This record gives sequence, C-alpha cells and structure tokens, in this order.
Amino acid sequence: MSSNPVSYNKERAEKLYNRLTGYRFAQRYIQGGTVLDIRCARLDPDVSILAAAAERVVCLTDAGSTRDCSPPRNQAENISYQHSALPRLPDPDEPFDAVVALEVIEKLDQPERLVTEVKRVLKRGGIFVVSTPDKQTHTNDRNYKDPAHTSEMHTLQFRELLEANFEHMRIYRQGIVCGGIFLGSDNLVSSMPTETFKISEPENRSGSYPLTTHFNIAVCGDSELPDMGDESLLLLDDERTIFEECEEYLVSLDLLREEIKRIENTEVQAFRERVQSMHRQNTYLKSTNEDLGKEKEALLSEKKALLSEKKTLLSKNEWLTDRLDAMENALTWRIFGPLRRLRANRGSSEKTD
Repeated sequence: MSSNPVSYNKERAEKLYNRLTGYRFAQRYIQGGTVLDIRCARLDPDVSILAAAAERVVCLTDAGSTRDCSPPRNQAENISYQHSALPRLPDPDEPFDAVVALEVIEKLDQPERLVTEVKRVLKRGGIFVVSTPDKQTHTNDRNYKDPAHTSEMHTLQFRELLEANFEHMRIYRQGIVCGGIFLGSDNLVSSMPTETFKISEPENRSGSYPLTTHFNIAVCGDSELPDMGDESLLLLDDERTIFEECEEYLVSLDLLREEIKRIENTEVQAFRERVQSMHRQNTYLKSTNEDLGKEKEALLSEKKALLSEKKTLLSKNEWLTDRLDAMENALTWRIFGPLRRLRANRGSSEKTD
C-alpha cells in the first residue's frame, strides 16, 4: 500500500495541477464577455474557473475524440457545450472576447491551423491564452513520450508560431512545485524569498536554483496586453485538492483490497470444496475400478472353464463319431442291415393299423 498511491498521486497531481493552475492563470485575463474554451480531453469541472469571471463560456470539445465528453454534473448556468472537428472551429454568433486552449495544440497534426482559426473567431482586442508542453523539458530531458502528442514544440517554435499570427505576445513557464511554506504573524503571502533543496542530497545546502518546468503558456493578442506584470506567479491550492483526493483514493484502495481479499477467500473455499469433491469422486471411481477388475477376473476364469469344457465335449463328440463310423463299417453291422430294415418297416405297419 506504500508504492501504488505515491505513483498514482504523482501522475494525477501533475496533470490536475497543470490544468487547475492553467485555468486560474487564464482567469486573470478574463473580464466578463464571452469565452471559448477549446479542449481535447473530457469536460472536467475546471471550466468553472473561467465561468466565474466570464458572462458566458462556450466549451468546445473535439468531435473526433474517443474520450468521455459528456458535460459534468452541477455546472454553472453560463456554460454551454459544443463539438467540432478540430482544428476547425464553428462560426460564432459574434466574436469571442477570449479564447483558451490549454494542452490542445500538441495533440493536433496541424497546430498552426488551430491558431489561425482562433484569430478568425477572436474579437479585435481579444485575448488568446494557450499552453503546450516544452518538448525539451517535458519529453527529451525525461526520455518520455506521450502517445497522444503528435506536434510537441520547443519554446522557440512555440514563440514563432504565435508571433506569426499575433502582434503582441507574452510567454511564461508553467510547472508544479512541492514543498512547504512559512508565514509571518500576518499569515499573508506576498513577496518572499524562495529556496530549493534536494531531499536525496540532505548534506547539500539549500539555495536558489532554477525550477524545473515542463510547459509553456502564452498570452496573445493584436492589441496591447493587460499589464499583469512579468513577475513570477505562485498559485496555491487552498482547498488541498490533491490531499483530499489522496485520502479518498486510499479509502477506496482499502475497500478494494478488502473486496479482493473477500473474493479470494470465497474462491479459495470454493476451490477446496471442489478438491474435496473430486477426491471423493476419485475414491469412488478407484473402488469401482477395483470391483470391475475383480469381476473381470471372475469372468475370465469362467470363460477359461467353459472353453475347457467345450474342448472336452468336442473331444467326446469326435470319439463318438469315430465309434459310429467304425460300427457302420463293421461286418456285423452290414450283415444285420436287412434285419434292421425289416424291423423298421414292421414298426411302421403296426403304427398304421
């Protein structure tokens, strides 16, 4: 129970927090209006983050995706859902104030077509927030390949793609951080020094090192971008989503293990009963086989006796035949032949009278 939850939560944490913090980052650039949220994955509740700052959100999923695209339950009323064969985007009733596409373009064969489509449906002065894995840190450095990613890009390629379509652009690095936080008496987070350390090398002194980030996220537009500052941004999950999910997962895991154990015990008991039944059946068959063997021996003995008796009878029959032939060929038998015929005829006459 020690290894599986760690592996599970590490993978889940990175995927979940990449999306949650990505949408929270995009929310900073939404000031009402209509927002288009483009995604390839299933419809997670994270779209509610955009809905909290927008008048209306159109959530668009890839019609060719094999993943679950059913709307989540209990969603905000200002969210609607559509499907489209990406990279093609449907014609809107009116241009969108903002378009968000997090972790989408790397899954398309022609990501540049989606960027062109976004510009077509985006209002003049609108904002486009887009993120994608950095091919170097996300894939090459980790020797990792996501089979769903067909068009991963290096940072320079990502920049060139956006600069070819938008006049203004700002790129940030996006990543996941783990550690602890120490607050002063005011219990507020503002600016603070940051240190990094390696648990695997406790003898090393902590210090300031470049943080590892696996994604690029960009804010684009044809007008001046809102002044959010170029400083780094730390987004904290105040609801401790991963910890809560971990506890739920561990409870589910314990229940699953208990169910597996119960099933195993039931199967073991059924197997033992089956073995006992087969043992009894085997004993019965063995006893029956012994009885049949004895009966076979008795029949073979009786057959042998009958064959011996048959042989004796055949021998006697042969002897009598020889005696009869000898009598018929004897002189006395031939002399008394007429007398025997006379007596036979006389007997026939008496029966007639």
